[in-house]
Amino acid sequence: MNAFANTPRRSGQHTRRTLVAGLAALCLAVTANAANIVVNSLLDDVYVSASGATFSDVALLTPSSPAYCTLRMAIAAANLDLAVGSAGGCTAGNSSTVPGGITSGIPDTITFAAALAGTINVNVASKMSEAPATLLAGMGSTTPIPGDPTPNVTSALVVSRALEIIGNVDGAGAPSIALDGGLLANAAVDGRLLLVADGSSVTDTPISITHLKFQNARLVASTGGCMFSRKSVRLTNVIFDNCVSEGSANGNGYGGALGVFTSRSWTAALPAVGSIEPMVRPNVTLINVIVRNSRALRGASANNSNAGGMALGSSNATTPGYVGNVYLSNVLVENCQADSVGGFILRGSPVGPLLTTVEIVDSTIRNNTATGTYDGTVGNTVNSGITGGFSIRAVKHAEISRTSITGNLAGQSIGGLELRDSDTLTLTDLTVGSNVVTPNNPLRRASEGGLTINNVKTVRGFRLTVENNLLNTHATATSPGFAGGAYITNGTGTTEIRDSVFRNNVGNNSSIAGLYVLSNANVVLERVKITGNSTTKAGTFNPSAAAIQASRNGVFKLLASEISGNSSAGFSTVNLNASFNDNNFAATPVAVSPLPPLTNTVEVIDSAIHSNVGADATVYLQTPGIYTVRNTTIANNSSANSRAGLNAQGFNPFSGATGFQLRVENSTIARNVGANNCCQALHVGAWTGFADGAFNGTVTVESSILGLEALGSTDGIVHANDPSKVTLIKTLVENGGDSVSAQCGLNGNVCNVNPQLDTLAYNGGLTRTMRLLAGSPAINAGSNPASAAFDQRGATRVQGAAADMGAYETAAGSAVACNLDMDGDSILSPTKEGLVLVRAMLGFIGPAITAGTGLTASWATLRANLNANCGTSFGP
Repeated sequence: MNAFANTPRRSGQHTRRTLVAGLAALCLAVTANAANIVVNSLLDDVYVSASGATFSDVALLTPSSPAYCTLRMAIAAANLDLAVGSAGGCTAGNSSTVPGGITSGIPDTITFAAALAGTINVNVASKMSEAPATLLAGMGSTTPIPGDPTPNVTSALVVSRALEIIGNVDGAGAPSIALDGGLLANAAVDGRLLLVADGSSVTDTPISITHLKFQNARLVASTGGCMFSRKSVRLTNVIFDNCVSEGSANGNGYGGALGVFTSRSWTAALPAVGSIEPMVRPNVTLINVIVRNSRALRGASANNSNAGGMALGSSNATTPGYVGNVYLSNVLVENCQADSVGGFILRGSPVGPLLTTVEIVDSTIRNNTATGTYDGTVGNTVNSGITGGFSIRAVKHAEISRTSITGNLAGQSIGGLELRDSDTLTLTDLTVGSNVVTPNNPLRRASEGGLTINNVKTVRGFRLTVENNLLNTHATATSPGFAGGAYITNGTGTTEIRDSVFRNNVGNNSSIAGLYVLSNANVVLERVKITGNSTTKAGTFNPSAAAIQASRNGVFKLLASEISGNSSAGFSTVNLNASFNDNNFAATPVAVSPLPPLTNTVEVIDSAIHSNVGADATVYLQTPGIYTVRNTTIANNSSANSRAGLNAQGFNPFSGATGFQLRVENSTIARNVGANNCCQALHVGAWTGFADGAFNGTVTVESSILGLEALGSTDGIVHANDPSKVTLIKTLVENGGDSVSAQCGLNGNVCNVNPQLDTLAYNGGLTRTMRLLAGSPAINAGSNPASAAFDQRGATRVQGAAADMGAYETAAGSAVACNLDMDGDSILSPTKEGLVLVRAMLGFIGPAITAGTGLTASWATLRANLNANCGTSFGP
C-alpha cells in the first residue's frame, strides 16, 4: 500500500455529498487575516504560560526570550495571538477564533523552514499551558470536561484555536519531521504529544495536520498516546508509530495512537443518563495516514484496554464520547494491539439518534491483535479478545469500498471486522482474509473468524471476498464456535449480498465454516460462490454446516449461486432452517415454545450445489416453514452416512400437519454418493434422536430428475418415512422409486430409466448443470409449475412441445453440441479424453475403454454422447 499517494480514489458519490456539509469546517483556507508562523528550530526547550511568558525548560522558573521558534512556541503563539520569543522567534497568531465563541473557520498556519528535517524530542513531562482556554465545559458550566483536567496534566502540546500545521516531506513524499515522546529511551514516560481542545462543547475549532510523524509516546489513564482531539480533525500524510495508551486505576487504555471524540456536558448533579448532548461532534478526515505498532494496554486498570490503533468515538457508559462524520482514504492500520479491537474503533452515537456517516476507501487493516482472553476473574474480561481488525458501531450509514482486512488475530471472537447497531451499510470490493480467532479458554464460545454484521437494518454487499479465515475452538469447549468466515444476524430490513465469494474458511470444532445467516428479516444471496470451506470435529460437538447455515430468517433466497468443494466433519454442507435450529440429535427434540413461525420462506433457485464432501446430509432443510428448490442442480456430492442429496427433516411436535412445506421444481438431483444404500437424491423424514418420527408436512417434486449415484448403481435414491406426504408429478426416478414406487407411471412420472445426463459442466450461465443428452426421456416430458421464463442457466424455459424435466432445458430442434470434455473440468487431457478416443477407435469395448483414465462416467454414457452429438458410431 502506498500511504503517500498524491490523489486517493473516491467512491460512493451519495455518501460524499452527505459528508460535504459535515466536513466543511475542515476546509481551513488561509486568508490575509490569519498568521503564518514558521518553525525554524527542532528544539523543545520552552514552556509557555497562560499569560504568554516563556520559560526555559531547564528551570521552568526563569523567563526567557529565545531568538528562535520551536513547535511548542508556535502553538502558543497561535493559541494566544501573541509573539513568542524575541527577534527571530515566533510571530503572533492572528486567528479570528474567539475562545468560547463561534469559530470563523479562519485558522493560523504553522509551517516549517524549508530545509528543516529530523526529530523533535518532545519533553512530555513539560505539560504545555492550555491558555487561553480553561478547558471547561461549555454552555455556562464551570465543571471541567471529563478527561481534560485544569491545569493540563496529560499533554506536552495543546492546541486551543483553529489551526493548520504543515510539515515537510522527504524525497519519497514521507513526512521528514517527527515528534518523538521518548518512549524508546524511557519506558516509564507519561505524556501525550498533542491535545486539541478549546474547553467548549459548543464551538468547533478544527485542526488540520499535514506531513508529520508522531512516535514513541505513552500516556497513562487517558485516550490517545500520541494525539487526542475533541475538535474536528483533518490529517493528511501523517504517521503514528509506537504510541501507547495504558490503563490505571483511574481509567483503561483506549486508542493507542489517536483518539477523537467529545463527551456530554455533565455535573455531579446531572448524571450521564440525563446529560446534555454535545453540540459539537468532531468530524474526522484521514487521508494517506499510517497507524502502526501502537497499543492500548490494560496496565493497572481492572477493565479491558480497547482500540490499539485509533478510537474515533467512545462507548464509555459514564461519559460517552461522540464523533461526527468520518472519511478515511488510503489509511493503513497495522501491527496494533489491545485487549479488544486491535486496530481501531469507530463509534458514532453511544446514545441518542444515529447521526454519523462513515466512508472508508482504499484502506488496509492488517496484522492487528485483540490479545485479551476470558479468564473468568478480572473485570470485563468476559468481553475481552474481541475483534482483531476494527469495529464500527452506532452509525447512520457506513460505506466501505476497495478495502482489505487481513491477517488480524482475536483471542475470543471476530478476527477481522465487526459492523453492528447501525442503520445502513454498503460494502463494495471488500476483502476479509486470513484472520484468525484462537481462544485460550474452553469456557468461552469462539465465534466469527472473519466478518460479523449484527443488528444493521439494511445491508448491501457487492463483490465481497471472505477467504482463508480460521476459527479455532477448544476441543473441550462447552459449545462449538460459530462461523469461520462470516456471520450476519439480526438485520431488521433487507440484507443483500451479490457477486461475492466465501472460500477456504475453516472452522475447527466449530459450527459453520463459510457463512452463517441468522434471524434476519429478509436475506438475498445472489451470484454468490461458497467454495472450499471446511469444518473439523475435535470435541464432543458436531459441526453444523461447512458451507452455509441459514436459520430463523423471515425470507431467505439463494439465487444463481454455486456451493462446491466444501468439506464437513459434521451434519451437513448446506443447512437451511426456516424457523429454528433443530440440531439436538442426541435425544428426542423438545417442543418449541412459543410455536415457531410457519410462514418463513427459504428459496434455492438457479443454483448448483456440487462436489461437496460431508459426514451426513449435503443439503439439509429442517424445521417448519415454506421451502422451494427450483432450477437447481444438486450433484456429485458425497456423504459418509446417507442422504448425499436433498434431506427434508420436518419434525416438530407442535407444528401441525402442514408445518413443513417443500416444493422441488425443475431440478436435477443426481450422481450423489452416500452410504447405507439409502436416499442418494431425496430423503424425507423426521429424526427423533433414534429413528424417523412423524413427518409434519408435505413434499412435492415436480418436473425434476432424481438420479442414481452412478449408472448401474443398486442403491436407493428416494426414502420417505411417510410416503403419503410425498407427491411426485412428471418426475423421472432413475430406479424403482423406493418408498414412493407406487407413484411410478402416475401423474407423468417415469421410473427405472436412464435420464441420459451429461457430466456436470458449465453449459452456459453462471452455474454448472448436467445437460440432457440426445434421446433423454426427460426432454419434453416435464412441466413448468412456476411459469419460470428461464432454466438454471438463463436459457429460455420451454423449448419444444413441453418443458424438460430437470434444471436444464434442451434447445428445440437442435442437437446437443459435441463435447469432448468427458469429466467436466474444461480440460482436454491426452491421458483421459485422448486415451478414451484412441481405445474406442482401436475397437476396445466395455469398461476397458475408460479403465485407468480417472473418468467417473461410464463408457455407456460417454459413447451415447459421442455418437449422438459428435458424428461417431462407436460400439458398446
